[in-house]
Amino acid sequence: MLAELVLTHREHIASIAQGWIASGAGSFSIGDDAGPICTWPSGAEGEPSVRTPLIWGGRSIGWMGVAGCSHHEQPRLASEAQLLMKLLIAERDLDQMTNDLIETQDQLLAMYDLTSSARNHLGLAETMRALAAEAARLLHTDAVSMFLMPLIVHHPHPIIEDSLLLQYVERAKAHNHILVINEGGAEPLPGNIRNLCVMPISVRGKLSAGIMLFNKSISGFIAADIKLIRAITEHAGMQIEQTLLYQESLAQERMKTEMHLARQVQQRLLPQQAPAISAIDVYAESRSALQVGGDFFYFVEQPARPLFIAVGDVAGKGISAAMIMAMLHASICSAAKFMPHPSVVRVLARANEDLYDDFTILDAFATTFVAQYTQDDQLLRYTNAGHSPVIFCPAESPPIMIESDGPPIGVLPAYLGSEHMIHIRAGDLLIVATDGFSEAQNAAGELYGYDRLLALIDSLRAKPALEIANDIFGAIDRFSGGRPQDDDQTLVVIKGKERDKRTTAEYSA
Repeated sequence: MLAELVLTHREHIASIAQGWIASGAGSFSIGDDAGPICTWPSGAEGEPSVRTPLIWGGRSIGWMGVAGCSHHEQPRLASEAQLLMKLLIAERDLDQMTNDLIETQDQLLAMYDLTSSARNHLGLAETMRALAAEAARLLHTDAVSMFLMPLIVHHPHPIIEDSLLLQYVERAKAHNHILVINEGGAEPLPGNIRNLCVMPISVRGKLSAGIMLFNKSISGFIAADIKLIRAITEHAGMQIEQTLLYQESLAQERMKTEMHLARQVQQRLLPQQAPAISAIDVYAESRSALQVGGDFFYFVEQPARPLFIAVGDVAGKGISAAMIMAMLHASICSAAKFMPHPSVVRVLARANEDLYDDFTILDAFATTFVAQYTQDDQLLRYTNAGHSPVIFCPAESPPIMIESDGPPIGVLPAYLGSEHMIHIRAGDLLIVATDGFSEAQNAAGELYGYDRLLALIDSLRAKPALEIANDIFGAIDRFSGGRPQDDDQTLVVIKGKERDKRTTAEYSA
């Protein structure tokens, strides 16, 4: 080491030697345990009369001495030896800083190249291929493979079997460090591999990805290569995370769009206008807990036929309930429109027959209330397949619950419900709702319940259908206290009115 320092800094040492010789010293020399390394003047002989150690990094690496001087010169010699070593150490540190800056600049340029190569690739596989190609260029390797299980990409082509590649990967992941195997080492390499390097990549806090480089040109992987590989893997991890985040965001936006379209389709399935019947005031509205839901209502108006009314609630909510709701809606609507004599029981029996097998496979069922209203006699015929709450409030009596006498659609192979009749005269009120009202909860987890609903409807009986519906929705919202809606809420309000008053209720669904 000392010989290398003397060779590198000969001019500095020569200037010190000349100062001593000018002061009367016979000679100046620097050496180590093996003897003098250089002497001034050249060819001078004899041992130094005064000598001081040269300290580098806390240990002696040699000595500096002069001949022909007394021991009184020892402090001067020791001082100049310290200054010389400080100068050499400072120059060494400066060289190291320069090398580090150059290395940092190289890494920054490499990161820029990596970023530029992956910038225009939005797919995960394309991003990984671009990163692999750039890593191969920067490190001068024949091939690079990258993986994010189960995806594996190769540049320019696979150089070993994926199964063998994964074995090396698992070794690196097991110890959470880089694995380097160079040619000529203790561990044999596959026939076409001269050297390889495997580095795990952290993606979202897990070592779920990695890079494997093969056949570095000229020499094997050295310390400088390892630093660059570490920088590349850190950057690659961020690029992969950004790509995954972009894909997830894209999938979420796609889902939002699809859900919005599904909601529009479902809303279009519901009637857009209330039936124009002079003897009754009708309002209906449905509010889904999610984008789409499993509730529905429907009116069928046909010449020379009674007004047909249907309200249904499929078990559950969201996409699955919405799809089942569409099936039930189509079956009931078809039966009500096209059966020769569509009584309420026959319509539900047909729907149950059509859907029982499918509902059994899907483990689904739906409560349903269907009715037919004839204006001439103000009579409403209905059947109730497990549906609740249905509340009838006669003009001069308190409201009562209309119980169901049939099982929900899809529970049994045949529909067992019966037909019932009530008159809806002026002042009478019929509310057909879904359980999203009675089962609404407040912040304490308390249900709204049937008793509150009956009392609320009793207090609203004098109002028109639209105001009754709005007040019911408002009361449920206030009770919930801003709590998210637990279930779909659908409401059909039928209010009897004087025969000579003609109004048409419009509603939003």
